[in-house]
Amino acid sequence: MAPYAVHITYRHPWKGLQEEWSNVFHYNLDFLQGQETDWSEMAGRVITEMKKLHGPGVTVVRARIHGPTNAGAAADVMRFVQDYNTPCTGAVGGFIPPELAVIAEVYVGRGPRGGKQFLRKYVHSVYFPSGGGNSDKGGSVQALIASEKAPYIAALNELKTITVNANGTPICTPNGKQLPLGSAWVVKDYTGTRQFRRRGKRRRVV
Repeated sequence: MAPYAVHITYRHPWKGLQEEWSNVFHYNLDFLQGQETDWSEMAGRVITEMKKLHGPGVTVVRARIHGPTNAGAAADVMRFVQDYNTPCTGAVGGFIPPELAVIAEVYVGRGPRGGKQFLRKYVHSVYFPSGGGNSDKGGSVQALIASEKAPYIAALNELKTITVNANGTPICTPNGKQLPLGSAWVVKDYTGTRQFRRRGKRRRVV
């Protein structure tokens, strides 16, 4: 099996700029992906679930797939690039400032020195994908409640294994390590700041 990276890029207007950011998922393939339709299906499976986690104004604009990601730079080549203009479909719950991200993680086992390792995703939803929950939550004062976490857990658990060309394709780390049996996504209690790349660090005023 070989790991391939699926990059999904989103766009949202914020403070006068069209900001873009990406989520990356890695999947182990145990069958030959030689057809353009297979790569397109692979990207489409991820987009279908991630659209549910982003509110109005967020658009999926691009998908890229490359790999294998564990065999050196020469082998890690681009397999698929597709532009989209697909509005996201998450229900409108409480507003989340766009530079804040809901953080989800899943346990992938222990490293060589015994420390726990996790896959972690930062989701700039802009609005919670739930009609309930607390509105206008900035993330630094109030903990996320169960109804706000539930849509992230449901969508990301759907992405633990996707079906491509009638084959089950499991999520993995960039080096191909698969999840232990029973591992499930967990959403952190608080959102985190993850500034957009083009904006850069802000000057600190003391």
